[in-house]
Amino acid sequence: MECAKLTSVILPDSIVCIEPSTFGGCSGLTNFTIPNTVKGIGKYAFGGCSHLTSINIPESVDSIGEYAFNGCSSLTSISLPQCITNIIGLFCGCTSLKSISIPEGVTYIGGDAFIGCTSLTNIVIPSSVSSIHSSAFWGCDSITSVIWKARNCNAFEFGSNVTSFTFGEEVEIIPSSICKGMNQITSINIPGSVKSIGAGAFSGCVGLTRVDINDISAWCNISFIDKDSNPLPMAKHLYIDGKEVTNLNIPEGVTCIGDFAFSGFSNLERLTIPTSVASIGNYAFEGCSRLANITNYAIMPQSINDDVFIRNRNSKESITSSCKLHVFKESIDLYKSAETWKKFSEILHICAKGVYVTNITISATETTFSITWPQVSGADIYELVVKDENGNIVCKLVFDSNGYLISHNHHAPCKENTYQGALGMGYMYTIDGLEENKSYSYTITAIDSNGNTIKTETGTFATQESWQNLDDVQTNNVQCTKLLRDGQTLIQRGEKTYTLQGQEVIVP
Repeated sequence: MECAKLTSVILPDSIVCIEPSTFGGCSGLTNFTIPNTVKGIGKYAFGGCSHLTSINIPESVDSIGEYAFNGCSSLTSISLPQCITNIIGLFCGCTSLKSISIPEGVTYIGGDAFIGCTSLTNIVIPSSVSSIHSSAFWGCDSITSVIWKARNCNAFEFGSNVTSFTFGEEVEIIPSSICKGMNQITSINIPGSVKSIGAGAFSGCVGLTRVDINDISAWCNISFIDKDSNPLPMAKHLYIDGKEVTNLNIPEGVTCIGDFAFSGFSNLERLTIPTSVASIGNYAFEGCSRLANITNYAIMPQSINDDVFIRNRNSKESITSSCKLHVFKESIDLYKSAETWKKFSEILHICAKGVYVTNITISATETTFSITWPQVSGADIYELVVKDENGNIVCKLVFDSNGYLISHNHHAPCKENTYQGALGMGYMYTIDGLEENKSYSYTITAIDSNGNTIKTETGTFATQESWQNLDDVQTNNVQCTKLLRDGQTLIQRGEKTYTLQGQEVIVP
């Protein structure tokens, strides 16, 4: 201890423990090798070794005392053995330490653990850590990158200089205020393992423009508000599984949407709320100013406040004045009398309820053609083309992966551009304005996000002929059935069949 001119030491293999303060103050030491026989390093064992640049700690070491490397201001890097479970004051004042690998198995990062490590630029918190002392990283103002793998850890703040913050795939709880004040981070990822997010976890992250979510179900149940009413910042862009989302489908099974849950996602254009959602929190869709269509499958309207769909909290302006609400036909009157819901510009009935199909099915009337088709794995869009018997395009319709009609080019009028998607395994659409008694062909093409064709299905159909001159048929109150045979409309009365003019015909 305090042998300031000591520059090197060789320890024999018989050493099993380096006692507290053994080399404390040996400021002349530049490097040190610990034998593989050593199992323990005592408190302050190398405290004040200010010229020590490197030290090899073998895996045999299973305990390191508090402040063991306190004041080792020249130490740039160090590897810790895997058996270490606690880090308390270990690297206090190690001003040159640039990197450190905290072993998986460490459960506690205690007070002063890295205090004053002004050169430390990145840190990885392993999944095993369950507690971090509030002073553990005081003065570590150069940390710009944090990888947080802790599954369930107490609240902690790293400071405003962090530019990159990543959550590991095993994280279950995101602590309160974990990213508070990180005004330089522009994106954040929320893994599917997350079950809850603490109050104010992202408050003050004013530069955040992108949020990546793996499991939207977990996200929905989170309230992003702390005691000071700090919400999730206006992130603007929402990504799910790496793909930017403009049409947000809340999964069936989600029962509540938390306060501020989707606040500020201004890229959202359409929203679908399943029947399972019973409550929607305050400011849940604040700032989602581009929302133009909302489909709510709940039979009874949820009780919500006016701030749920507010455009701007300061002006109290709502998006309801420019947004269409789509509900089941039998629920329209309920929504028109419900608070907040009744303020939507239009309340329309859902054009297509969920369908469950594994194959394409079609049906046609005199002027319409209805088609249902199954989902195709990996498809980003579906293209429906209908041609007449001469090969001329009657209409070309493009739907997104949620079943919304996103573009149309047609001669025959099609149904209004509203939600046509399904709750189940397929989609449905009806084209109107076709000619009577004509043959047509259709093609359904599933296309991925790169424009590659995944699957193509083709088929034909024929419209029917109008039922005319029925008064010419004398039924005498006998039940009649209309038939379509080879383009000809016939009337079946009992066991006999007639033309519309009343002439009996033989049907094979």
